[in-house]
Amino acid sequence: AARLAAAPPTTGEIRAVWHTGPGSRHPRGWNGLMPLLASNAVNTAFVHWQSAGQDRFTRNPTADSPQSAVDAGRRHGVSIHAWVTCFTLDGLPADLTARLAREGRLMRAADGSDLPWLCPSLPQNRELLISGMRSLLKLGVDGIHLDYARYPGRRGCYEPATRGAFEDHSASPVSDWPADVLDGGPRAAAFDAFRKQVITDFVRQARDAVRAQKPDAIFTAAVFPTPAAAAACGQAWPEWLSQGLVDALCPMTYTEDPRIFAALLDECLSAVPADKARLLPGIGVSADESQADASGASGQISAARRRGLPGFAFFALDDALLYQTLPALFGDR
Repeated sequence: AARLAAAPPTTGEIRAVWHTGPGSRHPRGWNGLMPLLASNAVNTAFVHWQSAGQDRFTRNPTADSPQSAVDAGRRHGVSIHAWVTCFTLDGLPADLTARLAREGRLMRAADGSDLPWLCPSLPQNRELLISGMRSLLKLGVDGIHLDYARYPGRRGCYEPATRGAFEDHSASPVSDWPADVLDGGPRAAAFDAFRKQVITDFVRQARDAVRAQKPDAIFTAAVFPTPAAAAACGQAWPEWLSQGLVDALCPMTYTEDPRIFAALLDECLSAVPADKARLLPGIGVSADESQADASGASGQISAARRRGLPGFAFFALDDALLYQTLPALFGDR
């Protein structure tokens, strides 16, 4: 395909794809996919290999094994990062979700009902996730990429462990739980600050574990693009950057509207003006919110480059991206 003039690859740029995995999507396995990605200028892949600490792949030696992906990536210059969805239980087998519920490890809504998310105030849940990351590092991956390192908005968590942790954090009991910490309650602002601290502490704990096991591993995360939307989920990502907790962040700037995309980028940059070299905006080519075609993606790439950002990531790898959009953008290098 003829390359779109607006999007020639540049030296040193990170051009990533989120691969919903865990298999390669290619008839020749990872040995077929990696050279195809490399020939279309993709040099980084976030492969979804773990959810809530549970591997999404079999450990049988198949062409689609994670080790095969790492080896093929090395041969073709594609950096392989294990994409880890953290607290959400989406996609987990029903029996595992039921067991975690019986063990009292799930978030609770304000009405006391269970939510399909791990409660981050429970140390055993944080250790489950971090133990999973340790197992992924043993595969030789180049990095760990966090997703869903957050709460599900303000729906959770109001579990007894959360109450206890908040009371310890604030050194003050809550007289009317959860009413006092809900929107409009007298302690709502303090509870929001506590939730952000819980998630930031988890990111720090995970980063420390990853660094201890593999000092050169790249540690990244996907985040909501606007600081306000992220903060509502306990995701204070500007602080993650300022505190050096992550090597890079991928704001999920998924939209087909170039003006909205530019505005989201500018809002991100205004929140972290000293850290723009660690922002890799997400381009939605098959996201729920956005199915940008090659022309739209080209415009978004140009917008990111004009702002001096170090690269971008496509969500998500599918046949249209692999065989149509990427060749149109980069195929005639």
